[in-house]
Amino acid sequence: MADQIGNSSASRSALFERIRGGRISSPMQQLNRQWNLYVQGLWGVDTSQSVFQVVTGEPPPGCEGDARLYWFADQVPSDSSTGGYDRYGITSSQAYSELLFSLLPQDGGELRAVLSEGYSDWVRYRSQYYSGSLGQKVLDQDALFRKWAARSLSPKVARHAISVFTQAQLTSFNLAIDALADPSARIFCPDETGRQMPLFRYSGSAQAVQSVFASSDPVGHFAFDSGEIAQRASHAWADERERGFSRLWRCRDLSQDKNIQAKAEGARVTVHGRLGRVAQIETAPLGWFDPRMVKMAYRHPGDHRIWDVRGRYDWQSLFAQPDGALSRFVSSLVLVEEGRFTLTVHAPFTRAEFEAISASAGLPWPLLQVHDNRAVECRYRQDLDGSISCDFVARPGYQHVWGLTYRALAYS
Repeated sequence: MADQIGNSSASRSALFERIRGGRISSPMQQLNRQWNLYVQGLWGVDTSQSVFQVVTGEPPPGCEGDARLYWFADQVPSDSSTGGYDRYGITSSQAYSELLFSLLPQDGGELRAVLSEGYSDWVRYRSQYYSGSLGQKVLDQDALFRKWAARSLSPKVARHAISVFTQAQLTSFNLAIDALADPSARIFCPDETGRQMPLFRYSGSAQAVQSVFASSDPVGHFAFDSGEIAQRASHAWADERERGFSRLWRCRDLSQDKNIQAKAEGARVTVHGRLGRVAQIETAPLGWFDPRMVKMAYRHPGDHRIWDVRGRYDWQSLFAQPDGALSRFVSSLVLVEEGRFTLTVHAPFTRAEFEAISASAGLPWPLLQVHDNRAVECRYRQDLDGSISCDFVARPGYQHVWGLTYRALAYS
């Protein structure tokens, strides 16, 4: 997740902006769907009660092994056939944190009566503390309340308030906050500046992936041709026009970009080569996530006994389909061990257009993480008919996350 589980300056509109993307044209939607269905069948992805999505992502370069898997598992999946994720979007752990602090404390009326006007100050203080950056040393609520009481209350009132608060600690709400703040719920990895970034723990590990690789056979040769694939998807993606990949090439030369995109869009695309082993591992949040709190909030939209009217988020912004930040969750990750393949866009590109494309950084389709030069090699070439090809080598020794499955949140 990002370096915070909450953002005190966030707004409901900002939340939507962080999980929305650009408009996707009909030809690119079709291509994305074709590739999704082909890869899903090629790999034999288990989609029982879930939806498959081809993905790429840019976790911090210091995130390796389990940290890399946690980062992908914590993303909020769009309801689209393809998805791209970066370090600046909303995460499931952040959305869950926002949920907790958008609910009323549920700690009974005794603490409120003891603190009187100071009760709202305590609630605000707690929210601001846990919504900030969670480092390796975080106070639990009991210690945090004692700290607040010592500076905000008289000694006599503080003693009484601490006694009452200790009893209220056993409520589901307070236990959920303590679990979220528990340092053991997170691991840390360095970002590009060297700062330690927290990542919440999920089930699934790099060791488990390696075990699946070891017991699997390579996929072997494959050949995709957008001119021949006519499969129909069983799932109607709600975000297909808003989320996913809108172009084949990244082109930094803006004077060439418009013509390049016009030629590429709707062109025949082929991908052929060989892939190594594939692993699909289930993933779910561990002890920091309390489904009881989510269930309670989900079942009571607009209930002011549950939701804090002063909270920054409401039921609609967190649960409504397709934009709610808790409306879907990642249920498994699909990883590829290694592979060599060639992508070709069959269109009459000029030499200048080829040079503009090859000078740009990577290529966002077909969604292998070409930004990581340690893991992937990518070389461009132009054929005699003007078509442009890119030869990929997914180097062995890396676990390439190339897809995920997701489910819609539903509590009956």
